[in-house]
Amino acid sequence: MVILTIVRREMLDHFMSARFSLSIGLATVLFVLNGALFSGEFEQRMALYRAQVLDTADWQRMHHGELATLGIRGPGWLAKRPSPLLFCASGRDELLPSSIGAQTSSLRSGSRWGVLIHGPWTLVYNAVSGPPMSSVASDFIEIDWAFIIGFVFSFIAILLTYDAIAGERAAGTLGLLMSQPVSRFSVLLGKFLAAMGILVVSLVIGIAFSLLTIGLTGTIALDEVLLGKVAIIVLASILYVSFFVAVGLLVSALTEQAGTCLAVLMLIWTTLIVLMPNVLIGVVHSLSDVELDWKGRQLAIDSLWEEHQLDSKENPAPGGAMPRDYVESFTSYISDRLAIEQRFQDAFLRENLDQVEFGRNLNRLSPHGVFQYVLESVAETGLPRHVRFVEAARKYERTFRSFIERRDSADQDSFHLFGIHQGMSENSVPLHAIPQFEENLSVSLSMKTVCELVGLFFFALAATVGATVVFVRGDV
Repeated sequence: MVILTIVRREMLDHFMSARFSLSIGLATVLFVLNGALFSGEFEQRMALYRAQVLDTADWQRMHHGELATLGIRGPGWLAKRPSPLLFCASGRDELLPSSIGAQTSSLRSGSRWGVLIHGPWTLVYNAVSGPPMSSVASDFIEIDWAFIIGFVFSFIAILLTYDAIAGERAAGTLGLLMSQPVSRFSVLLGKFLAAMGILVVSLVIGIAFSLLTIGLTGTIALDEVLLGKVAIIVLASILYVSFFVAVGLLVSALTEQAGTCLAVLMLIWTTLIVLMPNVLIGVVHSLSDVELDWKGRQLAIDSLWEEHQLDSKENPAPGGAMPRDYVESFTSYISDRLAIEQRFQDAFLRENLDQVEFGRNLNRLSPHGVFQYVLESVAETGLPRHVRFVEAARKYERTFRSFIERRDSADQDSFHLFGIHQGMSENSVPLHAIPQFEENLSVSLSMKTVCELVGLFFFALAATVGATVVFVRGDV
């Protein structure tokens, strides 16, 4: 009963303050803007995605006449489907590759032997750029939930708590309150619950406005799965803002004046949310850029050509089928070259993603970095989504190659040697039979995301325990 009395009193004080009205009004406006802006953004990205899918379909339609042609030239470009929860955490997706190459257009003339040698198709990855690793953009701000909650609501938490204890201590009302039969823990808990109540209600109202705006546009279908993910994001947001509420009470309990407390909290907020991520950007950008060693790759390919002594091959007798041993010489070269290409691309991808992931891991030293990762992971955006996109592309590569092998094995006239037309089946492939690339957005949380949620909980718990210890043991 005592705690409820304190909560009611604190909440009434908050409701009557001008800072609360201005802060919550700003947050609500931002949520409405979020729904309006990202509805159009999602529609634009879906249009680009559909165009990429149509380009891939045209590529397959152009090359499906012969199994050999399709198997050699590849399935085309693999497009990444935009996440419908882009409005929750954009993840700077526009700076991440939207597709992965799965085709070849390179050609080494082999007409003197009666063959055409295409470079083997393999997955070709574009580089992941810097900003998504840090979640902080120095050039512009995207009004997604990650920004509204990560920046605005954490700041509101500070405004609601900076004078909760220091202000009452300076005014003398804290000593009067402590003279009543009420424990210090009850006072601190009441102040904590009051601030959290205000923030949670404001958060729910803002999110409702955002979802309503998105629903009215009709561009994003909010089904049960998406709403379940929104609920997880709300949970992560509550844990995140509770950390700043607890930090606000902790510093307020340590300081004598509300002005001093606000200055200290502003320094902490700026360090955790602005300075630390941008300093980490500089640390990661100071590392050497990952570049493809095109010269080394070409030297390896040229050496391979000489190793297989293809220039010394003589034309087979004109007419009739091409001898198997003659085809084997060229398919062996293609097979070895494919291994070089795959190692080359895999090494680039691994180094690039490792460097980006290193920057993100550094950013997890702050609760804001953990919060950003959770939102991007649940919303299927940013680097977590891109990594899963790469995994899906690798799986599809194996599926497509297996499809070609099965079709080729069914043709008794084929040499079953992959790499050039003369070694593979010339049978036609029905367009509808070609396996299509599909990327299933995950429904369940990954173990890594669960661990990040637990990390947010412990951030909030540590700050709350610290505030409790300081207030219970300190002077009134």
